[in-house]
Amino acid sequence: KERKKGKKKKEKKKKKKKKKKKKKKKKKKKKKKKKKKKKKKKKNDDNNKNKLKSKIINNKNAMDRAANKTPESKENDCPLNNKEDKNNYHLRQEQQQLQ
Repeated sequence: KERKKGKKKKEKKKKKKKKKKKKKKKKKKKKKKKKKKKKKKKKNDDNNKNKLKSKIINNKNAMDRAANKTPESKENDCPLNNKEDKNNYHLRQEQQQLQ
């Protein structure tokens, strides 16, 4: 009787192990799908970071250019925003210089 009990226990253990293996395979498939989504997000984050970096660098460069301008070049800059006004402003300045 004791020997038979031992054999039955071993058979049950084998069956349980097989079931666990099947469950693990299903979990792996789910994890792969999640990883793909995360990679897409990382790409967008990197792009956004790079855009911000370039904006900051451009702003610094613009500030440096403004700081390094000579007083003559500052006078030539137009304080007006509209394109037509700027053109008229520069034409008026040229006429004043001619007079």
